Amino acid sequence: MIRVVAADESHVWPLVKNMRAVDQAECYYTTGHVEHAETIVEGINAKNGRAWTIFADDTLLCICGIVKHPFYNVVWALGTNAINDHKLAFYRETKKLIMLNRDNNPMVNFVHESNVNAKAYLERLGFILEAPKPYGKLKKYFHHFKMDGI
Repeated sequence: MIRVVAADESHVWPLVKNMRAVDQAECYYTTGHVEHAETIVEGINAKNGRAWTIFADDTLLCICGIVKHPFYNVVWALGTNAINDHKLAFYRETKKLIMLNRDNNPMVNFVHESNVNAKAYLERLGFILEAPKPYGKLKKYFHHFKMDGI
């Protein structure tokens, strides 16, 4: 059974402990830190933000969120390897959350150029990926992605 609940700090450690290697790398490339718990807590508690945890039965699949800014919204997600066993459910639930939280502003963020699965997932959701450019603390190549507002 798939459950979507409001994310809270009790979900952070199970995510960090089981986070996909590609998500760990993206966090590191972006922040320059190898400890990711603080970054996730900041995302969950962001001003003007909402965050959700998606579970399959009792297994945490991901924590995702949207942070609203005056002219754009930042959409984010960090997942565990369990997503591989629940790809369709993960796609359906994150798509619902995105569609329910769309407004007039574009949704944006960055994805590392080597994150093939995330890039395909984002394009399937309707995001447009730009050519990769240096981004983050380590200036690795990331694609800026965007979905126009409604």
